Amino acid sequence: YGAGYNDVADWNIGDAVPFKLIGTIPAMDGYDTYKYIFHDTLSNGLTLNESSVKVYVTKTKDANLESATKLTATTDYTLITSNTGDGCSFEVVFNDLTEVTIPEGSEYIIVAYTATLNESAVIGLDGNPNKVYLEFSNNPYAEEETNETPKDTVIVFTYELDTTKVDGGSEDPENPAKLQDAQFVLLNEEGDKVAKIDAANKFVAWVDLPAGTGEGGAITYEDWTTYNITMNPVILTSDDDGLFKVIGLDDGTYKLREIQAPDGFNLLPNDVEVVITATTSNGQNWTSGTASEALTKLEVTADSQPGTGDVISGVAGITIENNKGATLPETGGMGTTVFYVLGGILAVGAGVLLVARRRMRGER
Repeated sequence: YGAGYNDVADWNIGDAVPFKLIGTIPAMDGYDTYKYIFHDTLSNGLTLNESSVKVYVTKTKDANLESATKLTATTDYTLITSNTGDGCSFEVVFNDLTEVTIPEGSEYIIVAYTATLNESAVIGLDGNPNKVYLEFSNNPYAEEETNETPKDTVIVFTYELDTTKVDGGSEDPENPAKLQDAQFVLLNEEGDKVAKIDAANKFVAWVDLPAGTGEGGAITYEDWTTYNITMNPVILTSDDDGLFKVIGLDDGTYKLREIQAPDGFNLLPNDVEVVITATTSNGQNWTSGTASEALTKLEVTADSQPGTGDVISGVAGITIENNKGATLPETGGMGTTVFYVLGGILAVGAGVLLVARRRMRGER
């Protein structure tokens, strides 16, 4: 409901994920007071951005909220983020909806907010769900009595990119020698931002590239190493198994840039284009509640060479070769990635929606 909104979504760790809760405005004839409460439970991988919570009344589910009627916190409703009665993460409470000024023709109450996908986010299955239900008055003769809608669920997914550095000249191409101490940086699709990671190899944020001191403003290896100390860190180094990883990535296109090859090997002359692709249940048509039916396929390529994707672990794996002498290095793909996306359904006038940025492709 609304451009880009979906039952299923994937994001980077650190992203502020937009959500919408949509409830139908009830007929309140015969009620002196009407209780109306959104109960929202975020998983451990999602942290509510309290200041982002906004509440609107609209005529349609997909209304442009910038021009919609915005309600006032504490006057029209109360936001509760602790000591909720049912242990949910937060509540948007209308103690008496009859006292709220609702423009004629309005049919929906929409709660819009963001929650940050944090370092506790689950990679791959079972994703990071968000569940909501609506509590509402249901008896004008006993107005303290309430009923509840079924819970509605959406899920945010995130993935891990595993890269293995190997010797392209190994005598056994099926089991090539692994190369330690290759150094890379991960860039965004445009190549103008670099991934900052933490000590556990989890994605933190996209940051600017360092200033280049080389010829024509080129970024030298020394520029990268100095910047790495400042940003702590941006450089990815292959271990004794030839492996380095970045945990907590959205699906999409990235660039791996080698900044230091292992001793005796050629430096890759070009960035390696990495594409992580997930096939998911799009729109608002995922209703089974089963994660494996929301995410049906995960793929990854390195310079168009296919790797392997694993929907259970959420890992996308590729290999990159280095060669010695005058032979130019090559890239290849092999690994695993998982995409899990779960969605929600609108039930008894209440629902929760999740933004899926790259998945829409003209579908909604």
